[in-house]
Amino acid sequence: VADVALAEARARSTAEIDSRRSRLEFAQADLSRGTKLLAGANIAPQKVDELRTNFQVAQQDLMTAELNHHLAILDLARSQALLNARIIRSPVDGVVTQRSLSPGEFVHQDNNIVILAVISPLHVQAYPPVPMYNQIKLGQTARIALAEPADVVRDAKVTVVDQVFDAASGTFGVELTMANPGNVVPAGQRCRVSFGEGMPTAATRTQ
Repeated sequence: VADVALAEARARSTAEIDSRRSRLEFAQADLSRGTKLLAGANIAPQKVDELRTNFQVAQQDLMTAELNHHLAILDLARSQALLNARIIRSPVDGVVTQRSLSPGEFVHQDNNIVILAVISPLHVQAYPPVPMYNQIKLGQTARIALAEPADVVRDAKVTVVDQVFDAASGTFGVELTMANPGNVVPAGQRCRVSFGEGMPTAATRTQ
């Protein structure tokens, strides 16, 4: 990070170019005055040659400063690329549920650094009674009453309807998907789902 900051400072600085450009303008003005004096035989030709040499050197110095600035920009790009190669990014958005390594520890190919929980969208597991089986369809919209945030109701879509009943409880499984922008709804909480007016609610859990 420090290398990138230093390279960025060098790439942004134009102080050397500005200084060399000022010297070039001064040398050009001197040469112009000397050339006019030479036309009136008021200055030695050797002095004009010296002024012309100073002007040419100033031109080269400005070109060198511009080249150094370009190289500084390239060095910044190289430093940024090296830094990016050392940054590990998650392919998904989520919340950290466990940290396996601490800053400064070596990372091997098979190491876990953190464990993330993807909670957007949330998957809602519901277990309505068997008599509701023919009333719940894939793609159907249901209303989810959350415990946290309190008194919040969200829409969810039915994505899975189990085709095997649980004989012991007299229920069947339904999975719904609920959008969770900003990850504001915590996962793992109990809630209630309503599949429509006149239909009983079912206990659910977000995950």
